[in-house]
Amino acid sequence: VEEEEEEDEEPLLFEGQGLAAVTDEPVVMRGWEYFVSVVEDNVKTYNAEMDGNVDYATVFGDYASIMEMKLVGGEPLDFVYAHLGMAVRYYEGGWILSPDELPNIDAIKADMYPNILEAYTYEGKLLGLCYYASVEAMPLVNLKAFNALGYTEADYPATWDELYDQLYEFREKGAEYPFLPWWLIDWFGIPWAFYGEVENRGGHVVDPETHASMVTVD
Repeated sequence: VEEEEEEDEEPLLFEGQGLAAVTDEPVVMRGWEYFVSVVEDNVKTYNAEMDGNVDYATVFGDYASIMEMKLVGGEPLDFVYAHLGMAVRYYEGGWILSPDELPNIDAIKADMYPNILEAYTYEGKLLGLCYYASVEAMPLVNLKAFNALGYTEADYPATWDELYDQLYEFREKGAEYPFLPWWLIDWFGIPWAFYGEVENRGGHVVDPETHASMVTVD
């Protein structure tokens, strides 16, 4: 009977990973609106399995401005979400520490994509840990609609100027919305859309080698 009970037990998600809580103090964690239910479930699981005391809450609205106000005001915060530009501001403001001090940081870095590791390294310091990676502003084509207008792969535009010229042809052929640009109204939308437009046109926002800004008034 005892053996059957042991077989029915499910292994703990975090068991054996050295992730057990090491303090009874609450760990204050704040994040933005993205798969909130998944984050809440993960925090709940960790608190239950590892005797954790993570205090998580989602920040709704203009996350960047709200979080900066919290940091300036000295609100207790242990773990926050931040895009790269935000992380640099937080670091320069003296509000965050580098995870380079973590005892298992070498193993963590070895598990990160090299480009992500490089991007989040500032003045020789890693500024944060990546919890997801994605491709932004990748141009995609609806082949079904494209072919229906009489076009084939041979008609793919090679440059953005060619694409924009082609859009007028699409409209003349009856396409109501020939192009849906990746322009967002969310708080993160302007920089993401700007970066995407610059990169897709062959430019760079920062120098790939020195990380110096390449954005000018021109």
